[in-house]
Amino acid sequence: MEPCKPDWYRRLEKGPFQQKTFTSRSMLAVEKRVKTRASRHTRRIWVSGIVAAIAVVMTMSFPHWKSVFIGSIGTNIAAHTEQPPSDQKNKKELVRVENISGDNWRGKMMFVSDPKSIRVVVTSEPETGERVTGMVKRTGAIAGVNGGLYENPEGMGSGFLPIGLVVSEAKPFFVDKEAKQHIIGFTDTGNLLIGSYSMEELTKMRIKEAVTSFPQIISGGRPLISGSAMDWGLAPRTAVGQKADGTVIFIVIDGRQQASIGATLKDIQALFLKQDVVTAGLLDGGASSELVLNGELVTTPSGQGGEQRIPTGFLVFDQPDRIVVENPWNGKYAHSDYVSENR
Repeated sequence: MEPCKPDWYRRLEKGPFQQKTFTSRSMLAVEKRVKTRASRHTRRIWVSGIVAAIAVVMTMSFPHWKSVFIGSIGTNIAAHTEQPPSDQKNKKELVRVENISGDNWRGKMMFVSDPKSIRVVVTSEPETGERVTGMVKRTGAIAGVNGGLYENPEGMGSGFLPIGLVVSEAKPFFVDKEAKQHIIGFTDTGNLLIGSYSMEELTKMRIKEAVTSFPQIISGGRPLISGSAMDWGLAPRTAVGQKADGTVIFIVIDGRQQASIGATLKDIQALFLKQDVVTAGLLDGGASSELVLNGELVTTPSGQGGEQRIPTGFLVFDQPDRIVVENPWNGKYAHSDYVSENR
């Protein structure tokens, strides 16, 4: 006896389990619907990807949205993508040194962006001069060059006694005569001053750092050296100039060597004019010419013993107001009679 089955079961039994309810046409229809759905899904994925890419580009392009985006995803992208503050980016380098060369010479050109960072430093040795390397290391200066003229008879002097005058931190350390003397120095506002002045006139002009040296080679942007290019000959040179924006340029040329015979005054003048210097003059040269950078001698002095002992130097400091310069002459050489008697 056949078991009793409900009516719904008999109807279902005649359906997909025992009959061919999926014909070829049905199968094609189902496949078409599946492909259509897959295509729509693929399009949605592509559109979503494009929208996400556009959002990332716009987020990185606009600072406001970048901060929102970074905050929402909780990452530290800003630390890698933001530029340094503009004041750090545009901060001028205090000292920059370049190699220079000509037909008969080679040397260094030092740019100092702040003229008020330059101080006159004097020898700390008793009754003798001091090498620039020693001055730089002793005071912690960034760089230094030789300074003004000094007594050096037949190249055998001690390097202790300057010629003319020496002013450091607005104090007259040495004055060998009351008459006008040719000086190179800086006022308290950082202006390079070159010319013939008495100590009284310099005090009124608020001179802060000065030594005696000559000649002036540029004034008001005009060259002063004329005549033969070989006037004053080929020699080691040290010179200083200033641009209209206040930048100071020191030039040191090696000389009396096979690799560098030396430069003329016109060579120095041309170098300054190319840099748009408006005022320039010559410091002491010859065997004294040298440049020290970060405690290292970076030029080649012409003296047989290397660096000369000298009384003064122009040094560059990152904190010039903290530098204390002691006077080794203590006023006892501040008259022409003493100097003339001890030459």
